[in-house]
Amino acid sequence: MGKNSFDILDFNNQTGIASNHIILQAPDMEYTYGAEFSPSGKYLYGTRMNPPSKLFQFDLSAGSQVAILNSRTTLDSNLNSYYYSALQIAPDFKIYAAHRDNNTLGVIDQPDSAALNCSYIDNAVYFSGNICASGLPNFVPDYVFPITATIPTANLQSSDTIFCEKQSINFFDLSTNNPTSWQWYFTGAQPNSSTLQNPNGIYYPNYGQFDVSLKVCNVGGCDSLFFPNFIAELQSPPAPIVTVNGSIMCSSPAYSYAWYETSSLSTILSTTQCFQPLIPGDYFVIIADSNGCSTPSATVIITSIKEHETNPCKLWLSGTKLNLQSNCITDPESFLQVYDAQGKEVFKSQLSSSSVDLPLTNSGIYFYRLVSRGLESQGKFSFLK
Repeated sequence: MGKNSFDILDFNNQTGIASNHIILQAPDMEYTYGAEFSPSGKYLYGTRMNPPSKLFQFDLSAGSQVAILNSRTTLDSNLNSYYYSALQIAPDFKIYAAHRDNNTLGVIDQPDSAALNCSYIDNAVYFSGNICASGLPNFVPDYVFPITATIPTANLQSSDTIFCEKQSINFFDLSTNNPTSWQWYFTGAQPNSSTLQNPNGIYYPNYGQFDVSLKVCNVGGCDSLFFPNFIAELQSPPAPIVTVNGSIMCSSPAYSYAWYETSSLSTILSTTQCFQPLIPGDYFVIIADSNGCSTPSATVIITSIKEHETNPCKLWLSGTKLNLQSNCITDPESFLQVYDAQGKEVFKSQLSSSSVDLPLTNSGIYFYRLVSRGLESQGKFSFLK
């Protein structure tokens, strides 16, 4: 190191020859002091002592002298003179930073991660009243402890793998054996790659199936994982068209249907293609395809419901028992539906006898729909608990 530079050379440990001399020099790097490599050798860390004292990271894989210098990230800065001094890698593969005339050490927790992802913690180690000077143990790490590690095993997870419509999802590294670098590739996504451990906001702008791969490394080596067609982005069906005949609403064909009234979105009123409400309101249907992708319709406003009696069947309420004329059940296809005042179905059953026990628990107005012998009756009745 010069007074305001870091000198980098390749070293052949077989011949002892140093070559490819690169000088990293800049006016704001006056009085460089500490230097240390990340475990993989990809990053160089250095300190400037003169105020404001600074801690830098350089990406040695950037290529040329200019590219390496331009890759510099200032991890931290302190106005105190000589605050950042020596740097030293430890057996835990973390790099420690001496704070001159202070009772703490800083630590670079993930030294093989780029820029601020290296997770520098300024006051990581306290000396319980003792004071740190400028230095740390001055040794070449390989002479004291081997920088080795178990090769990581790659594994991953995403916040979703099958989804409808274009959206962003998150990915999570589940690799074991302490990887220190990550290389993700997301076919068809924006962005299509990342070096973060847990990339967020990966956006898929097109429908289809897409591959995902992850390569993880530490000083022990690397492992890769490839998942073909890991992500499936499905297109939702087009919005249904609702036709209205009187107060009967019918959706265009779909795999499934769910009818709602806008004032009670938690209640499904019907799951049939056509639906006739018993009270006025603002209604819509959500259709779904066989993949589970859904689309709502526009709102349909029903302003009035006309009660009609085209079926001669008569019925009356006694307690919770609804009684019907016997001729109402001569048709084996006869069935009865009962709704509360909000339009929620509380009972639906085919008719097998002239009386039906209804599961009524709240007093109020109830509506019924009776179909028998191909004819339909609609009406209402009161229930007092």
